[in-house]
Amino acid sequence: MKDKRWYITQEVLGVEIVKSRADYPEKKLPFIALAWDLEDGSNYGRGHVEHYLGDLITYDSLSQSLIEGAAAAAFLVFLLKPNATTNLKDLKRARNGSFINGNEDDIGVLRVDKAHDFKIAYEQSKEIEARIARAFLLMESVQRDAERVTAEEIRMMAQELDDGLGGIFSVLGVDLQRPLAELHMRNMKKRGKLPSLPKDVDLTITTGFEALGRGHDLQKLREFRDEVVALGQASGQMDIITTYIAVGNYLTRVGNAIGIDMDGMVPSEDEVRQANEQKEMMGQMMEMLKSGAGTAVAKGMVDQQPQGGPQ
Repeated sequence: MKDKRWYITQEVLGVEIVKSRADYPEKKLPFIALAWDLEDGSNYGRGHVEHYLGDLITYDSLSQSLIEGAAAAAFLVFLLKPNATTNLKDLKRARNGSFINGNEDDIGVLRVDKAHDFKIAYEQSKEIEARIARAFLLMESVQRDAERVTAEEIRMMAQELDDGLGGIFSVLGVDLQRPLAELHMRNMKKRGKLPSLPKDVDLTITTGFEALGRGHDLQKLREFRDEVVALGQASGQMDIITTYIAVGNYLTRVGNAIGIDMDGMVPSEDEVRQANEQKEMMGQMMEMLKSGAGTAVAKGMVDQQPQGGPQ
């Protein structure tokens, strides 16, 4: 980079490609070089897998040993003493439940007495597997082995795992997501598919646990609703939801969190008010008709109607 501009050239096997030279402003370089972990004095970044390369190699070796040991243990061979009184041919020809002359002590089974060693290798492989699962945020790493595991417990453990990698999420947000979004926005503006935005409009990148999807918003809305209902039951206010929560706005947010089109789904406050007023009027008219007072009102409404048809 020179004078806040990037000067690039492309080559293949040391031979420069014709017309490949170009220069770009400092913040408009179309190439994005990413590194999971960039160490001082190193020309290349270290990947997340490389940090756990030892565990991966060890786990692979232990898995191979366990598989080969299981195959050897499953190999079934019967042994017969060289000077046995039991006839080998009679054994081979014997059917299930038949009787032959022989001695039980003459026959043995080839065994692999390595169960204790296999147990040590198996337990070690499970410990390494758990470390790898936590490192790569696998689901089984956050759920404990129990009959009852609450959703809140899983959420808290997932949050702890996310905090462990929160730094790299922030780095990727700055080094990858924002430059990539700005690059696409510039290309769309050149093609006329995106209008120029005001200067006070800024791009915000959200990373980590809070940006995994709308499902978390739905879960938070449900938790908020449950807390409000519990508060109403404790205080005896059974209408606490309709009193302190804008139901229409709440339903709209739930629909957006689920991912459905909410256009025309939830009526506005004016529409709800008009519907309630209409219901009240209909209820009053029904009461008046039941009491007999509505006959005159109905007759007056009929008399007020214009008589005759169009001339």
